[in-house]
Amino acid sequence: MNVRRTKNNPFGYNRIVLQPTDDQELKAYALSRLLVGLSFRQTQEATREAYGRAPSLSTLSAWMHESPEQAHAISQARVHQIAMQRTEAAQLAREIFIDLLQTIQREGRELPVTQASVVFGVAQDKFDQMVRLSQDNRRSNEKVEAIRAELRAKHHPSELVKMLKERLDSDDRVPPERPSRQEIRRDLGLDN
Repeated sequence: MNVRRTKNNPFGYNRIVLQPTDDQELKAYALSRLLVGLSFRQTQEATREAYGRAPSLSTLSAWMHESPEQAHAISQARVHQIAMQRTEAAQLAREIFIDLLQTIQREGRELPVTQASVVFGVAQDKFDQMVRLSQDNRRSNEKVEAIRAELRAKHHPSELVKMLKERLDSDDRVPPERPSRQEIRRDLGLDN
């Protein structure tokens, strides 16, 4: 990798700018940024800072989806990054709420009930949502991977595609019967 040092940096240090040797190096760098959980726009900015140019959003998406495993890994990294940000936000909201309550208690003031409930509710919801998200992803990924492994062990991928097409084309699937308006009104207790 070619490295060039810039001069006259206003921040008082030399910034390293990577010189692109080829598009594969640029692609590898962009994919590595996506794999640590950066968004497409953050990846564009990081690539622009490192190489002086950046791929388009559609190019990043195409690179990401070159293989299902890679797309899954990048998606999971992004979800993990978002979950970590939400955890930090929930912890910060909790600290702010506790500080607010302690300040009010020290000063002998009263906190309006609506304000206290809103602050507490937001903090609690964010934290609960983050915990639920992380637990659901872990469980579903393990189950999905186990099912995929079992199917791949028993059947060739072309057989799986054929079975799926046959199932989707078959007429034995009966669509659920839509309830009438009268049944809906009766079930909701609107008919008196």
